[in-house]
Amino acid sequence: MKVEKCPECGSKNLGRGEFSGYACMTVCNAAGKPGFRGSAVQAVVCSDCGLILELRVKQPHKFAPKDR
Repeated sequence: MKVEKCPECGSKNLGRGEFSGYACMTVCNAAGKPGFRGSAVQAVVCSDCGLILELRVKQPHKFAPKDR
């Protein structure tokens, strides 16, 4: 699904940004505890009202289930 306008204010002024470093999404182990592998998180943001419209990890393959 491609976001084309903000559902809150109707603006089409959308920007992109990225959470990285300590704000990255980390992979949880079998016990549900965060591990060391992770990925930066990319965001689509309304430039007028600041609503975050979409979050997506940059490297989704890191979150694929491991065979047990």
